[in-house]
Parts: sequence; structure tokens; C-alpha cells
Amino acid sequence: MTLAASDDSGITHYFASESTSVPSAEDTGWISYQSSGSFTITGVSQAGTYPRTVHVWFKDAEGNISESVSDSIELVVSAEAAAVADTTAPTAESVELAGGAGTTNTTSIQMVLSATDDVGVTHYFASETFSPPTADQNGWNSYQTSVSFTLTGAGSIGTYPRTVYVWFKDATGNVSAHASDSISLVVLDTEAPSALSVSIDNGASSTSSSTVNLQLSATDNAGVTHYYASESSTTPQSGDFGWKTYASSVSYSFSNSVAGIKRINVWFKDAAGNVSSMVFGSVELNSIITVRKLESGPYHVCAILSNQEARCWGLGGLGIGSTDVPTYVGFVSDISAGYNHTCAIKTNGMAICWGNNDYGQTSVPSGLGSVRSISAGYEYTCAVKTNGIPQCWGKNFYNSTYNSISNARSVSTISAAYSHTCYLRENGTGQCVGNPGKASHDSHSLDYLEKIEAAAYITVYIDNDINWLRGSGYDINDNLFSFSNWFGNVTDFSAGWNTICGIKKTDGKVKVLGR
Repeated sequence: MTLAASDDSGITHYFASESTSVPSAEDTGWISYQSSGSFTITGVSQAGTYPRTVHVWFKDAEGNISESVSDSIELVVSAEAAAVADTTAPTAESVELAGGAGTTNTTSIQMVLSATDDVGVTHYFASETFSPPTADQNGWNSYQTSVSFTLTGAGSIGTYPRTVYVWFKDATGNVSAHASDSISLVVLDTEAPSALSVSIDNGASSTSSSTVNLQLSATDNAGVTHYYASESSTTPQSGDFGWKTYASSVSYSFSNSVAGIKRINVWFKDAAGNVSSMVFGSVELNSIITVRKLESGPYHVCAILSNQEARCWGLGGLGIGSTDVPTYVGFVSDISAGYNHTCAIKTNGMAICWGNNDYGQTSVPSGLGSVRSISAGYEYTCAVKTNGIPQCWGKNFYNSTYNSISNARSVSTISAAYSHTCYLRENGTGQCVGNPGKASHDSHSLDYLEKIEAAAYITVYIDNDINWLRGSGYDINDNLFSFSNWFGNVTDFSAGWNTICGIKKTDGKVKVLGR
């Protein structure tokens, strides 16, 4: 080749190729510039005339590359030259699928081919079947280093290994050995489930329960695996905490018990983690108020509700027969129903009483302060201050009662009855004062008690040694009686004016004595 080029600072190299691809300044094919150089054009092994074009670029010391110049020539192969047969097959060097990736999510991939031949590689044959092709078999394609190939697909979700075998041939028809590469076709589920519906309690418009049943419906091409229910409208991510195994009927608990319209949003997902759109259902939650404590007197009953409001009902009179507890009572932590009046401990610890006040039983002493226990008896009231000192007010059947009570110390609870009062000290010992007969108890010691109550004409307590319920007093015919093993072991009890109820420890059943 005779070359000619000019540059303001000097030509340093040239690059010659039969390809029109522009070389970079760093390519390895650059040759030191001179006006005359040799070049080998692509040869053939069959007789004929073959056009050849050579393209040349130049660059300077700074790496600036010129535009290309070219010249063409015809290579004429005579019959005599072609008579020398080409018997050497190409060498299959390598096949690389999808840039060397181990997996692919699509069947259409790129292959990079590499093969050499003493005359020239002309064609390649690619197949997933290991069966060497013949030179005249259909399926040969013109050789180039980067080609596309379509893998065999799969009709279901999963991972499928695929191997591609490639052979090469030259113009004479010599076929090479094979080269191969493997890749895994991963068929993923990219379709999210279809969220169809959610129904709350089979379409109920309202509920009084904080836990409801959801009827769910969703479909998916591979199967619905989980659901996510929330009162928040924020779409959950597949990996979020809170997904539960899908079923057509599930339970759901509201995040709070505040009354009002509750909206439950539901999403679904499949095994691949595809999350559906949202469906929702609404229901009105009615006010949920439960009873946390119930106290009964001889003629009326009082309760403390879960919101700490007080309610009373029974035989007539303010705070006795009416459910309208005085508004000034407010919220309470404890309550006691007496003969014809009611007393309670407010949530601030202060005592409050209402109802019949013939003997001052509802007039809480001004210096009483906060209390830890209160009991409304027959026309009198007793309470235990937070310092453990008891105090009573109202009708005093026996003058010594109030004095005996006020001298007690370290008292935890107190129980006022008809004409006697019992209290439990912090060390577990009990004491009863008042009417000598009504305050009596059986010969068993009151030194190890868990609980003690005075009711009408009887005294009842739990012996902490063996958890037996014991008691003594007078029946409605004024006959003295006592019991120590009739109930057996109990976990709790309540003594009314004419009835004693105990919860048996052995089986949890309620046993009743009295009428």
C-alpha cells in the first residue's frame, strides 16, 4: 500500500482494516507511519473473483484520529490455485451466552462466538441438541462474533437449565468440533394477584365486638399465598411484617376500641412476592363498654365499667334504684353497695358517697384524705386511709366500734356489715369489732388470712394456710352456725347479706351457701 497523509505536528501511525469500524487511539493494530506498507487481504480457497476494500486511518502523537481513506481491489483465484484443496477444519474456540451470566429471564439472548481457520471461518451452526451438523444441513448462518439466539421456553414458573452447542465451517465445508456454554432460564411470576373483595362479618353494617371475621376473595395465576389487613391505607411491601397465610375466612382485631366507622384495607400476594391492589370493607363499631367490677348490697347492685364510670340499679332511692349515678361522682376505681347508700373511691383516691344519709353515712369526713379501701355497711361507712389507718362514720351501734377501728394500724382492706366490721392488716392478720355476737368467728385463728369480709350477721374469710373458706355467725333465725370445710379450697369468694358464694380451686366451679 502507498499511503499519504499530512498533519500540523506530524503523522505518527496508521491503521488498516477491511472493516469500516473506526478504531480507537488505543487499539493494538496501529502501525508506525511510513509512505509504503504491506497488507494481507482476506483469502479464499475457491476459484473466482472476490472484491476487497482496505480502509486506512491516521493519527498523530496526541492520539487524534483522521477520517478514513480507502481503496479497492479484486482478488482473483484461478482454478489452478483452487485445485489445492482446503482440508483443515476451523477451530472452535469459545461460546459465551448472555455476557457470561448464569441466569436469564428471557429466551432471547446474545452469543459471543470465537473461532479461527487457516483460510477463514464462513458460517456457524447453533443448537440446543448435541448432534453435529453436516456442511450442507439447513441452519448454518453467516459467521460473525456477536449473534442472537432463542432458547427453548418453559410454560410454568421455575428454573430450567439450557446448553447451546455451536459448530463452525469454512468455505470448503470443513466443520469444526463444537464449543458450548450453559445458562439457566428462570421463569418468574410477575403478575400480581387480583384482589376481588373483602366482607366484614358477612356484610354486617355494625358490630359491638372489637374482633370481626373477614371473608376474603382473590385470584392469581400461580396461587394466592398471603393477605395483609390494616386500617392504614399505606400499601405494604412484600417483605413487611404483618402478612398472614391466606384463607377465605379470617379474624381481625381493630387497632383500638374507639366507636365509629372502621375501614379495613386488604392486600394479597403470591409466592413470587407480587402484591395486589387494595380492596376494603367498612363497618360501624358500636361503643364497647364492659364491666370490670360488680358489687351487690341487700337491695341494689353497682358496677364499675371499663371506662371507670359507675352504674347502679335496684330498689328505689338516689344511687340505689336509679342508673343515674350523680354526675359529681365522676370516674371511680372501687365501689361498695351498702344497705341504702353507695360509696366509691374516685380515680384521684378521694372517697365519695351518695344515697340515704339519715345517720351521716354519706357525709365523708372533711379530713379523711385519699383512701385505699372503702365499704358501705348498714347505715354507716368505713374506709382505710392510704397510711393504713381506718376510719368509720354514720350510725354507731356499739360505741366501742369506732374507737377500736381508729386505733388499728397497717390495715389494707375493711368490710362493714350490719353491726360489726372486719378488717385485714398488711401482715395477713384479721380483726372483727362491733356487736360481740355478730363479730364472733369460729375458734380458728385469724392470723394467716388472704381475705376477710363481714356480711350482715356473719364473718367469712380465706385461711391462707390451706386456702379453705371458713366462716361463722348467725342465720336468719338468729341461730349460731359455723363452717370450716364445707367449701374446701377456694380461689375467691363474695359474702352477701344472706348468701356466700365461693370459687372452688379444684375445678373452678361456684359453690353457694345460704339463700
